[in-house]
Amino acid sequence: MQLAIAIFVAFTAWLFSPVLFARMHALDVDTLSMWAGTGHACGDELPKEWRGLFFMSGNRQPDGSPSPLIGMDTTLCTFHARGRTLACPLSSMLWAPREASITTARKLAAARFSYELHFDVRFAAARVTAYVFGVSVLDQMGMVWDIAKVSGDGQTLRRCSWATEAASVVGETPLERVRRARRNKESCFSPRRMAYAGRVNKGVVKDVKKAWGNTLFRFGV
Repeated sequence: MQLAIAIFVAFTAWLFSPVLFARMHALDVDTLSMWAGTGHACGDELPKEWRGLFFMSGNRQPDGSPSPLIGMDTTLCTFHARGRTLACPLSSMLWAPREASITTARKLAAARFSYELHFDVRFAAARVTAYVFGVSVLDQMGMVWDIAKVSGDGQTLRRCSWATEAASVVGETPLERVRRARRNKESCFSPRRMAYAGRVNKGVVKDVKKAWGNTLFRFGV
């Protein structure tokens, strides 16, 4: 009995340790060049078009309301060149300055939430995988997520969500599907690069401030 209790306590501690010990940091948008797109976890082999902090402009939840996940910093993700895979932990994600957003972020931390991007050979597009407790959840949800470059320099991306059956009809690859997605007809949005290596896109920053104000949140890195 004591062993069972000890195992339960240890499991509970492991389960909630990210929530208990990870700290959410408030980040000032006006100092963006100092903290955004400045990581080195992605290494030098990830093409520069995919590096930086991207504002998830238009990202929405299934009910149509704005998603609390408003940014991804790929320089804080780990790139595995052999498999052309970019693994993005929760600490690479930016959250809206709302109490509900912070609550959602902490729940995802407890669930060990993370993303992976699986690139094609040309790095023109990638299929996205989402993990909870190390288990891929999109397949179980019957969903396919794709992302592709809209501009050659990577300043603008396009991310689309599909039901698995619909994805197979639209195209065989992420690039095909994103290119065939009709604007405002599919579940797509357009991440835009805010900053990379000290360079800031002032137009995107202006849009972020208009939507969310001057403060964003991120788990400590």
